[in-house]
Amino acid sequence: MKNLEAIGHLEDLNYLALHSISKLPLHFINRLKKLKQLRILLGGREHIQEIEENEIDHLEICRVRGLHDLSQITKFRALTSLVIEDQVKLQEIGFDRELEALEEITISNCKGLARLSGMEQLPSLRKLRIFKTAIDFDSFIQQKLPNALSELEFATSKSKIDQEIQASLYNLGFQKWT
Repeated sequence: MKNLEAIGHLEDLNYLALHSISKLPLHFINRLKKLKQLRILLGGREHIQEIEENEIDHLEICRVRGLHDLSQITKFRALTSLVIEDQVKLQEIGFDRELEALEEITISNCKGLARLSGMEQLPSLRKLRIFKTAIDFDSFIQQKLPNALSELEFATSKSKIDQEIQASLYNLGFQKWT
């Protein structure tokens, strides 16, 4: 955690994993123009809004205490893969503008997450995996989904409900994530 700002001077850095970084500013990431993969694990912060538009194509956020705001997710305009895990305070993920490269999303164990909106803004999304969230399947499946979406997994951890959901997904023509 000491001298974290110095990382911002590593101009050719393409992969960065931050572990247990609590409340320290992340604006140094904005200087890493070649950064393609960013992992934020553990620690604590409410949001990642200080990260400006960038060329990161893989973003992973896991077990970050207090994270409740991903409203700036569309600043990651080059995203091809998004992984969000173990974020109990996160209530909504919304895509308010097009992310044309995003192909895969995994959301797991975000028990407070009740809304995933703006799916029509993700024209290249092929794979979507949603596990253990508060998202209502019936409401979710009614929204306009990307035409490219072929693999969709949705699980609640309640076996009877999950069997019904899997049958619905199969009937709608979705494959299980491979």
